[in-house]
Amino acid sequence: MQKIIALIYMTSFFALRVYADSGSIASVQRFDFPVMPRLGDTASGDALYLGGFSGLAYRGEKTKEGFPILWTHTDRGPNAEPFQPEGKTQKYRPFPLPAFQPLWVKFALDTQKGKLQILQTIPLTGPNQKPVTGMPNDPSHDEVPSDLRVQQLDYDPYGLDLEGMTFAPDGSVWMADEYRPSLVHFSKDGKLLDRFIPKASNTTQLDMGTPALSKIFASRKQNRGFEAIAISGNTVYSFLQSPLPHSKNDKRSVRVIAFDTESHKEVGQYVYILDNKKADKIGDMVHIKDKQFLVIERDGKVGPSSFKKIYRVDFANATNLLDLSNRKQKHIEKTDSEKFASKGIQPAKKTLLADVSALGIDNIEKFEGITILDDHTIALVNDNDFGLQGDFDPKTGKLAENKQPEITSLVVLTTTEALY
Repeated sequence: MQKIIALIYMTSFFALRVYADSGSIASVQRFDFPVMPRLGDTASGDALYLGGFSGLAYRGEKTKEGFPILWTHTDRGPNAEPFQPEGKTQKYRPFPLPAFQPLWVKFALDTQKGKLQILQTIPLTGPNQKPVTGMPNDPSHDEVPSDLRVQQLDYDPYGLDLEGMTFAPDGSVWMADEYRPSLVHFSKDGKLLDRFIPKASNTTQLDMGTPALSKIFASRKQNRGFEAIAISGNTVYSFLQSPLPHSKNDKRSVRVIAFDTESHKEVGQYVYILDNKKADKIGDMVHIKDKQFLVIERDGKVGPSSFKKIYRVDFANATNLLDLSNRKQKHIEKTDSEKFASKGIQPAKKTLLADVSALGIDNIEKFEGITILDDHTIALVNDNDFGLQGDFDPKTGKLAENKQPEITSLVVLTTTEALY
């Protein structure tokens, strides 16, 4: 049914009414972040600002005025597009700020004034209280890190590309990492407690974390490891960002891990079917209740035809792949998703909740954070890639100017039906 909904850009203080097949969404609000703090300057003098938000969490905290306080975080930091220098056999990943330390960012949503206020940033620390970096881990698996003059940088065996966060009942934080990939556990003040990586994924003599996950996760596409994370009781669930690279089916089957936070063991592994080939990535997830979650599927495009959808997902009746034979587990990606039922494999059940692009928010490329504010309210945040265009001049070390950088925004959706 066609319905008029209000799309409100709170920082501009005007309402734009749009026609959309809004389904279970009653209203949409968009809050743009103010001018961001300066992170630093490149060696060639280009200023870079806070951004790259890649997760979102809410645990009920409020300001003294009663406004919600949310948490987000950066990913590995500002980086340019990878390229293969002449005479080299590997791709290089340029880092404009090599010493960047990933951060948690705590901010408040002032719903009366329509403003977002950053309250605190917390830099993350790794083993021996050294700053966490965003550097790749391993020459045999990862891109070569370099500066903007294509001078190779050091790998960091504990470097992290963090893509999601979730609060445990004790206040500690579990995060999803794309690199190894890994599940990373931090104390409530941002100190690394442990990092859990796939078995047999470390081919070096260096410590990269605790081997505890199925080795198949190590075969993820480069830079497409764990992207979404949420906790239910003592169980952490995490999605790979995309299907594994050896997929020979319809390339829509994404693996999901369930990890016990007390025994530090894998207790489940499930399959999730992407909507279609337009949606080639998972954005983030948040727990609702029991084994139910909200999950973002997305593409990497903007415009009315871009794909940004939120699904209600239930793993209650999904097949635990760990209960299958090793042969069947390994052959998930070689089976067309339409044939799963005949092989006794039940994927997670999914129901469309919102088509965000159809609601008028179609100029955001990457929604990478989702959380629930109350039983009728969902919040999303985008990764704006720190406002970088992606290109640079290796002779001068100058970044290409981005004339239309994407703004970092918080999008709030109100649902007609209760989420819980």
